[in-house]
Amino acid sequence: MSRKNNVVTVRLTDEQMKFFTEWKEKLEGELGIDVPLGAVLRRALDGAIHRANQAREHDVRVENNTDERASRTEAANAYISDYKEGK
Repeated sequence: MSRKNNVVTVRLTDEQMKFFTEWKEKLEGELGIDVPLGAVLRRALDGAIHRANQAREHDVRVENNTDERASRTEAANAYISDYKEGK
C-alpha cells in the first residue's frame, strides 16, 4: 500500500494551462523524453516557494540591519549629547 504525503491540488486557468503545456512541450523537444505535466508544475511550484523564502530571508536581513542602524544612531546621539553637556 502506498501513501501520498503533501498532495497539492492545483487548478489552472486556461492561460496557465497553455503556458505550462508549452513549457512541457519545449522541455520534451530539448530533452527528447516524455515530461509529465505534473513534473513541470511541481518544478514551477518549487521555484516559487524558493523565491518566496529568499524574499522572506532578505526582508528579515533588511529589518535586522535597520534595527542595528537605529541602535547605532541612538548610541551616537547619546554620546554627542553627553559630550556637549560635558559628562
